[in-house]
Amino acid sequence: MAIRVSRYIDAVMPLLNPNTIHFNKRCIAVEEIESGRLLLRFSDGTFHETDLVIGADGIKSTIRTAVLPPNTRHLAFSGSYAYRALIPMDILMAEGIKADIKHRPYCWVGKNKHIITLPIKNNTVLNIVALYNISGGDMIPELPQPWVESASEQEVIDRFSDWGRDSRAILKHMKQPTKWSIHTTYPPLKNYVKGKIVLIGDAAHAMVPHLGAGAGQGFEDTYALCRLLAHPTVHKANLEDALKIYNEIRPPRASMVLERSIRMGRIYENYGPGLYDIPEMVQKLTGMWEPVWNFDLETQISRALQYFDKLKQKL
Repeated sequence: MAIRVSRYIDAVMPLLNPNTIHFNKRCIAVEEIESGRLLLRFSDGTFHETDLVIGADGIKSTIRTAVLPPNTRHLAFSGSYAYRALIPMDILMAEGIKADIKHRPYCWVGKNKHIITLPIKNNTVLNIVALYNISGGDMIPELPQPWVESASEQEVIDRFSDWGRDSRAILKHMKQPTKWSIHTTYPPLKNYVKGKIVLIGDAAHAMVPHLGAGAGQGFEDTYALCRLLAHPTVHKANLEDALKIYNEIRPPRASMVLERSIRMGRIYENYGPGLYDIPEMVQKLTGMWEPVWNFDLETQISRALQYFDKLKQKL
């Protein structure tokens, strides 16, 4: 994960103005001051005043605490641990695995467990995530940190010892796997905005990964917010009005995707004797992705902006 983030930053850096971006800064608090502006405080003792704060600081968001009522967290442990690793494809091909893992993604399902395999790097490496649920799909209180730890290779093998040959052949090659405690913002936040503070991405709606749609919702947040802030009638005096529109359109949409992601995990992990059979799995999975994919964000934002224009004309 760290390697992927580093590559992303390397790709984005040439597009950024070095005079307006600062790395290695950790925000520890945000507050409104007498002037009406916002003051950001950082762990290194520095601070910064601004007219707008966009909290894109992830599931462990500091900015979220400024938006939520006091003493609320809205974080829960999903019950799932995810073991992650990258495996050279040639090693797995030598195992004689029957599934076409080299050319297509797979979701391997079972009781309280499922595995995602995905070929990457021109099909030369297999990205694997093996998930094991201890709660039967129920949410339980947030765990103490750290949420990412090293795991032994034997631990992974033991978790899936009753699975089929192909899956066990893959899992035995997970060298130095990491173990992730999968958390989510639950119950979903109803508001992403307080005054001139706004949340986007995982700070607003960290999701379990079972629909593969969490990052996409972050992009939708960003696009919607950029369209609103770039509107020619939006300025400092009516900034909060524009953010109210964002707060009307984004939480319902992202919460729907968050809830479906949880539901999808429960479907994946209820296959087997006494649980869902193949026809039931097909029935349960049918239609789960379409509301995520087939959504006209552009039209929604355009209508919201038209409504905003009408309000401004009346004023």
